[in-house]
Amino acid sequence: MPNKPKRAYHSTPEGREAKRRSLEEVRKATPKEVVFRDTPRRRAASIASLGLAQEGKRRKREQGKSTGIQHGLSCVDLRGSLAMAGATPEELEAHRQDFLAAFAPRNAAESDLVLG
Repeated sequence: MPNKPKRAYHSTPEGREAKRRSLEEVRKATPKEVVFRDTPRRRAASIASLGLAQEGKRRKREQGKSTGIQHGLSCVDLRGSLAMAGATPEELEAHRQDFLAAFAPRNAAESDLVLG
């Protein structure tokens, strides 16, 4: 028997789809406790990722590019948010007075709604 050269490996779309389906079946059959188990390596990667995210957020805050200030409805630190937005407490008070003049609340409940 003469030595035939090996055929070059080639895959077909049907073969790739069959492989994908078989891997999907194995993944579905594996319990989540196994797939998402806590390992020292995963925990270390998670801690490292958290540290990088916190460092990036801290750096943005220091540079005045704080994330999350789009409208100010749910800010934690009003004075800090005002400073990052380039506003002053006096401007905020003037804005509140404009609201009071525009809506003219008649009782405490309406005042709470107007002033927030």
